[in-house]
Amino acid sequence: MRVFVDGVAVSGPGLPDWESAWPILSGHMPYAAAPTVMPAASQLPAGERRRASLPIKFAVDLAAQAAAHAQANPEELGVVFGSANGDLHTVHQICEALAQPERDVSPTRFHNSVHNAPAGYWSIAMKAGLASTSVAAQDDTFAAALLEGVMQVLAEGLSVMLAVYDVPGPPPLASACPTLAAFGVALVLRPAPTRMSRWRLEASLCEGSPAATPMSVPDLEALRVGVSAARALPLLSAMAGQKPSSVELAYAEDRRLHIELHPCG
Repeated sequence: MRVFVDGVAVSGPGLPDWESAWPILSGHMPYAAAPTVMPAASQLPAGERRRASLPIKFAVDLAAQAAAHAQANPEELGVVFGSANGDLHTVHQICEALAQPERDVSPTRFHNSVHNAPAGYWSIAMKAGLASTSVAAQDDTFAAALLEGVMQVLAEGLSVMLAVYDVPGPPPLASACPTLAAFGVALVLRPAPTRMSRWRLEASLCEGSPAATPMSVPDLEALRVGVSAARALPLLSAMAGQKPSSVELAYAEDRRLHIELHPCG
């Protein structure tokens, strides 16, 4: 299954954006952990920006960065958003409201709690009317969302925005759904190469479950293991290295997503 990657965005501890991240992920600069820089999501209209929760702003901003990197028109992109847990802060607030005698749940909180809320806000902000899909697959969420994005590109012949994100939740949900830090990644996938194509990505779903490709830097490996969305780090590292590479992503217990990556140009 072959697609082309035109744009990429990343945000995580010590990796504020792709421009800053690629020298670190390629091994040319040391990694130093720092709090994730959370966005203002200026792409959203003022009213939607007030209503949007932090995870939604995070997801929309990542997608917007990737679209800008690819010089892609968001209106022409299908959308796949992925998150292991969605918006746990909003879920917590709803649970607190339901525990009160009045059980007064805010309509805004209710619609923000739905797993496809980021896709809705994205469509409003970018006037993007093509189909969207929202994916959750616990620790395999990035692999599942990437596979979904690749399949949509091949089946529909359309370009797809893939954005996968996770944000730590509050207690007690944080103990049930542990997430080390906020981390997100977005890719623009194309069915054919363009002048902006940076990598050719070939994915295949294989039987068997060998160890997923690890990160060589211990702190980055801890991030990969500690955040579902950060399972993307080995692929991002291969992209930063700018040489033919192969990456293994764990997928659904007894399977794996094998990726061959080749720089374009």
